[in-house]
Amino acid sequence: MSSAHSFKVKGMHCPACEFLVAEEVSQDAAVGSARASLAEGRLWVELKPGQPEAELSAWKARWNAKLDPLGYRLYLDHEDPARESRRETWLGLLAGGTFLLVFSVLQATEIINLFAPDNLGLQGSFLLGVLASLSSCFALVGGLLVSYTAAVGRRNPGLVGPGLVAFHLARVGVFFAGGGLLALAGSALGDSFEVQRVLLTLASVVMAALGLNLLGVRLPQKSGSRKVMGQARGFAAWGTVGGGALLGAATFFLPCGFTQSVQFQALAAGAFLDGAWLTLAFVLGTFPVLASVGWLLGKGLAGKSRAILLKAGGTVVLGLGLFQFWGALHLWGLNF
Repeated sequence: MSSAHSFKVKGMHCPACEFLVAEEVSQDAAVGSARASLAEGRLWVELKPGQPEAELSAWKARWNAKLDPLGYRLYLDHEDPARESRRETWLGLLAGGTFLLVFSVLQATEIINLFAPDNLGLQGSFLLGVLASLSSCFALVGGLLVSYTAAVGRRNPGLVGPGLVAFHLARVGVFFAGGGLLALAGSALGDSFEVQRVLLTLASVVMAALGLNLLGVRLPQKSGSRKVMGQARGFAAWGTVGGGALLGAATFFLPCGFTQSVQFQALAAGAFLDGAWLTLAFVLGTFPVLASVGWLLGKGLAGKSRAILLKAGGTVVLGLGLFQFWGALHLWGLNF
């Protein structure tokens, strides 16, 4: 008979994480199926029939060896993830809080004016892209990119370069066009001031919610589309230049919290180019890390370093969301 095990999961913060955690564990030859739930913070694993009996701690250690480098970790029911990650949380909060404090002082004294209170702006969108590339969302897109590079290498090593160029160009093109189309969709709802302030308020709430999720506060979210993510893996497995282009285009539709946050910002932008520039700035923010994906997956952003960056990023994103929400309140005539 097959046997099933259940574990707590630390590190999931968006629907894409569900897919990634389950996929990594299901690649184990002993695993028949795996399913993760962001809402419950759990992973259920069904072993194949005939597997040797083993302590849950042994299975946990086996699968954590695969998940740790991606920023996730499994725990048994009697274990407390919060207790073990308290130091990482405080370090992340300190780093993110320091950034926000410096930002607030510079913004208030008008030494810099990076962000408008009622709009994320290009600088904010670029920063969001940088934070996304340093979070566990990087593990999803970066993992797809590594799979694609390996597939191209097996088929035709000489096409690795052109394939990666196709991936990044398609990603830039689709995010630019997609952001513009979202802005047109938002303006189609109405050009009135009332519609725009509703969209801007919604965009700020979505960003603040993302920050809370990154900090480990579970908020209700719809599960990700396994069909979309499965198709993206299929493009990566093609190992062709065309597959790379399709993979780059597909990243716009993956249910990543950072991507969805900037898409809401584009929806509130009001004009095609305004939305297009926002999503393009986001992609450019992710580029340095994705361009170094192989080295970073192996060395730069694993384990505790990733966990600290995740908490710092959550603090910054939450702060920017609240900053923007404060500006939205002014648009509603609520001045404090």
